[in-house]
Amino acid sequence: MKVAFLFDSGSSFNIDNKPNCFVIPMSIIVKNNGNEKIYLDNVDINRKQLCEIIDSNSTILTSQPNIGQIITTIEKLLSEYELIIAIPFSKYLSSTYNTILNLQSEYGANKFLVADINAMGITGN
Repeated sequence: MKVAFLFDSGSSFNIDNKPNCFVIPMSIIVKNNGNEKIYLDNVDINRKQLCEIIDSNSTILTSQPNIGQIITTIEKLLSEYELIIAIPFSKYLSSTYNTILNLQSEYGANKFLVADINAMGITGN
């Protein structure tokens, strides 16, 4: 059986050189002096850059991955893999888990499983 693993960037798994592992980035929203900028975790911003922003006393918020991006990724993976196992950010810290769990009913548990392992971490790089 061909299996894909799907993470959101908040789950903090290193997937380098793991061809059947895929990441959907969370959004990091930075507010400073009335300006707002949105970064995609580990795409537009890395850990060092985020630490510099934290040191600047900016307000930082996070948001779950874009639902459209989640659906597009699942559908693409289902065209190439027989099963997707999703391992999202901890359900206690993010709505990503519940969003992905709701999608499990759309695609069927025989093709799309959600693991609740309380994973957490932002800007793993």
